[in-house]
Amino acid sequence: MYAQNRSCYGRRGAWIAVLAMAVLACVPAAVWAQVTVKSPANGSKVRGLVAIQADKPNPEQGYVSVKIVGAGQGNQKFTGAVIAPFVFKWDTQKRNEKGARVFPDGDYTIQVVALNSAGKPQGKAEVKVTLQNNIGQSEAAGGVALGLRLKRGANFEFEGRGRAQFVMDEYDEAAADQLASLNGKMDVEWREMVLAGSGKAGGDVRKIVQNGKMLFQGVKPRLIPDLGKSFTLAVRANGVIELKRKKDKHFEYGELYLALPGRTMKVGDKWSSEMAVLPDITYGKRRIVEGQHVLEGLEWFGGHKCARIRSTFAESDVEVPFRIGGGKTKLKTEYKGERLTYFAYDEGLVVATEDKVVHTMTIDLSKIKGGMAGYGAMGVGMEGMMGAEGMMMGPGGMPPGAEGMPMPPGGPGAMPMGPGAPGAPAGAPMPPGAPPGAEGMGSSMGAYGAESGGMMGVGAVPKEVSGKYTVSYAVRMK
Repeated sequence: MYAQNRSCYGRRGAWIAVLAMAVLACVPAAVWAQVTVKSPANGSKVRGLVAIQADKPNPEQGYVSVKIVGAGQGNQKFTGAVIAPFVFKWDTQKRNEKGARVFPDGDYTIQVVALNSAGKPQGKAEVKVTLQNNIGQSEAAGGVALGLRLKRGANFEFEGRGRAQFVMDEYDEAAADQLASLNGKMDVEWREMVLAGSGKAGGDVRKIVQNGKMLFQGVKPRLIPDLGKSFTLAVRANGVIELKRKKDKHFEYGELYLALPGRTMKVGDKWSSEMAVLPDITYGKRRIVEGQHVLEGLEWFGGHKCARIRSTFAESDVEVPFRIGGGKTKLKTEYKGERLTYFAYDEGLVVATEDKVVHTMTIDLSKIKGGMAGYGAMGVGMEGMMGAEGMMMGPGGMPPGAEGMPMPPGGPGAMPMGPGAPGAPAGAPMPPGAPPGAEGMGSSMGAYGAESGGMMGVGAVPKEVSGKYTVSYAVRMK
């Protein structure tokens, strides 16, 4: 009897042990199972800007890491981290410098890891989704009509985001200080109302600037000059924007059109036409150029079925107005640019444009209006000498290379430098080889400008800086 009870108890104890092990094994899984991906749903199709939302225990503590792995990514993982409410925005239409999509259409796995404030993992979850931005050509086998269709009374809101950066071929600190105001950003928002329109014939549109600011290095933040103003414009069916009346003005940041062909086009079709571009955002002055266009593909963008049009344009040896420091300056440049236009073909609307312009230019700093002191100034010390190279003096107080310059009798100390020079009558002529701009120096070569501590201010000495100036400007319908 005892043996039987012992045997039965032993079997019972074994089951208890197994159950306890199972419970212990399930504890970590239960903790990890509390981490969830609330959206998008597992197995869903996504496009455009995808909101990835997660949930985790103790949301007031720690953060969530998001990894996206999939088509065309190889071993790379796009990673982001967000705090409560744990929403990460995945821009599935992001493009690299070559214009190719970072995330091509295909299958992706969204991995979410929850971490506490000490960075210790608390849970993990993942969902699988299919990215589908492209529209199959079978949906528009006969092509799409590229022409505006304006409806009277329609209202739209747009935003523009611009960025600019100048990178010198050879870095120069003083030049970088003077040209710092080329680097910065600007944001602008405006509203559009169709005042009159008759479908394919175009119509009148009023644009009202609602918000905007400019932030550039070394310059006080300023508002967009057109803030609060309204502009009434005539918009043609092919997208060309013109002034309604001669006395009206253009809204430069909101009129970057390209002339559409006004006919049905298929993917791969090309055409040439005029387009309005913005070579620089510091001053914001449009230029009308000839562009080369191709209907590159069909895709969803911002909830619209769009024709994606890629345009290229270029100009060389042209003067473009820039705002540097406190003044407006025209600089000679050559530039190449590219634009992506997203045209909602079912609605006859341009819903977004993305521009990138790259300048190759040489800047003469002595001609910059409102630039820093020291370039092209007289008696400014070492920093103003020959573009701040720090010129050393040669034998007898002469600058290097000047030893061969013809001297008058009595040597450099007796050389007349113009009106007021010791021992020289007013208006005395300059000897051959005298430094440019010396006519106005009331000193002798021996003194080299006593007021500048023995340094020679030689008038407007040009200093040239070469480099690449990249400007990007994107406009989207809100």
